[in-house]
Amino acid sequence: MLSLLKSERFQTEYKELTARIGIINDADVKNRASKLLEDLVKKVKEFDMAHMDMIATRQNLTDMNTERDKVMVVRRQLVKLLDDWQKTTLKSK
Repeated sequence: MLSLLKSERFQTEYKELTARIGIINDADVKNRASKLLEDLVKKVKEFDMAHMDMIATRQNLTDMNTERDKVMVVRRQLVKLLDDWQKTTLKSK
């Protein structure tokens, strides 16, 4: 069964995001980023579960757009937070 959580692409991105969070020295930003990463993993798991349910019940997979959008929103928030922190850090050096 296909799983976004177990996909090579997601695992690679997860490792990259974890590494980016690991170098943050601002406790508030690091905490927010960590929570967003946890939320991202949660949304991906929900996406995988909804996908399996839809396959099992033979529902139309186009209904997955909502679940996919939830994953994308959290991912964008996390990447923006990390990018903004990185820009701020580079400017101060």
